[in-house]
Amino acid sequence: MNFGRCFDGKRFVYSFAYKENVYVTSPAHDSVQQVPVKTETFDQVKLMDEMGAMLDDMFNTATYGPILYDEYRNVFYRIVYPPIKKEEGDDPMLLRMYGSKNFNIIITDHDFRILGEVYFPDNTYNPRVMLVRPEGLYISESHPLNESYSDDELKLRLFTLKEQ
Repeated sequence: MNFGRCFDGKRFVYSFAYKENVYVTSPAHDSVQQVPVKTETFDQVKLMDEMGAMLDDMFNTATYGPILYDEYRNVFYRIVYPPIKKEEGDDPMLLRMYGSKNFNIIITDHDFRILGEVYFPDNTYNPRVMLVRPEGLYISESHPLNESYSDDELKLRLFTLKEQ
């Protein structure tokens, strides 16, 4: 099963690809709480039959990605992969390796109240390479469909939170 997890110093938080809720548990995993952290992009995640699925099925299937904890701002970032429109020449294996064509990030406070959702442009960033630092969230620009992509360097762009 595809999932991501993080630890905020007191709790483990799990994000599963086909679940709208995140699962919060103590370090001992003796209790589990489900908390809704749902995107506005699509209504419902539908489980893809991974055993019989074709690679092209990933284009039509919306999923959730990993969750990261930002200890400097006391927030969580949950990755969302909306369904994408397949275009001529799209390589599903390449897109799966680099986190799809586009993605969103749901930002929540420490109690999982949604603060906002940020939408990222097509073929620009690689959500599989992200780093939380004191100055903000770094996301890789090393997406093979990005015009400035190079195998010779890893580019990271800094994103910061702004109050609304």
